[in-house]
Amino acid sequence: MDYQAYYGRYIDVVNSIDLDDVDKAVQTIKQARQVFVCGNGGSSAIASHLVNDLVKIAGVRAVSLTDNIPLITAIANDIHYSEIFDWQLKRSMTKEDVLVCISGSGMSENVLRAAYEATRIGARVITLTGADGGKLYDWSDVPILLMGAKMTLAESAFSFICHMIAEGVIDE
Repeated sequence: MDYQAYYGRYIDVVNSIDLDDVDKAVQTIKQARQVFVCGNGGSSAIASHLVNDLVKIAGVRAVSLTDNIPLITAIANDIHYSEIFDWQLKRSMTKEDVLVCISGSGMSENVLRAAYEATRIGARVITLTGADGGKLYDWSDVPILLMGAKMTLAESAFSFICHMIAEGVIDE
């Protein structure tokens, strides 16, 4: 592997982050009653980390929809995997809340359903996506798009963006 080239591609992805969009995400979170966050795979780990930082460091009321494994497996088994996030939102979200969706592709059905449900409720939706944003981009009030970024680079940049968001909420 050419580590220098990989590092250079990561720096290019970080340099592509629209800081105005990051600030819009910070302002949106600051106005929220509560923040819900979701994602799959590595993005679910990033979702949990963002919630940790928002709650512990920034004092924001936040919930990761990926963290209650018994509930997720019950919904997946008894209803359908595609409903693991929107099912939770239907029972907890209000129009004063915010949903943060993290998805490398922007095409995961369960994340799309969550964004749709948040929109139906009247809540705001922040998205962090790679590639071309996928269908998720269209459901976003505050899209943060890492255009063309491959999955590993996008996930690394998502973590960086989430740290900027948490720090931004603290600073103001």
